[in-house]
Amino acid sequence: MKSSGKELFRRAEAFLLRLIRSRSTPHQIALGAAIGIFIAWTPTLGFQMAIAVPLCLLLRANPLAAIPPVWITNPLTAVAVYGFNYKIGRYFTGGPSFRQFQTQMKDVFLAMRTDGVWQGFVNMLRVGEEVVWPLILGSIIAGVILGLLLYGMTYWAVIWARMKFPRHRVAGEEAQEGAESSTV
Repeated sequence: MKSSGKELFRRAEAFLLRLIRSRSTPHQIALGAAIGIFIAWTPTLGFQMAIAVPLCLLLRANPLAAIPPVWITNPLTAVAVYGFNYKIGRYFTGGPSFRQFQTQMKDVFLAMRTDGVWQGFVNMLRVGEEVVWPLILGSIIAGVILGLLLYGMTYWAVIWARMKFPRHRVAGEEAQEGAESSTV
């Protein structure tokens, strides 16, 4: 069944409203989004949700907020994302040319497509540390920077949305704010 652009927008809006209406604090929602984008930038394609959700639960972040950022990397975008990460890591560590990296990654993604995600992951480990280390380092650097940026943007967006649209505030939030203002 095909979804129209309107339907996709409606679902995205409903998802965002669910996050805003949740009992999670702005920090918990922002931390979930930051974890999601960090994991999205790591070379863990196929395992990202399995990593992000438990990490969110461990750190008391909102796991729903991690879902959209994690889906940024998928088989269609992974080559560009990992290529960007490799270039960053290669700047600090050296390593084979970008063209060599692309050739090796094509083999990894071909194995994922034909033999499954696990075999692709095993092939990634076989590529060699001269490619893997720059990729990992670049992924960590890009993931941390993007995570910090997304945390700040999400944190303030949730605060703004809850103030701008008070009916979307969490039940009991008004009572809590009233209690806080009476103690000040």
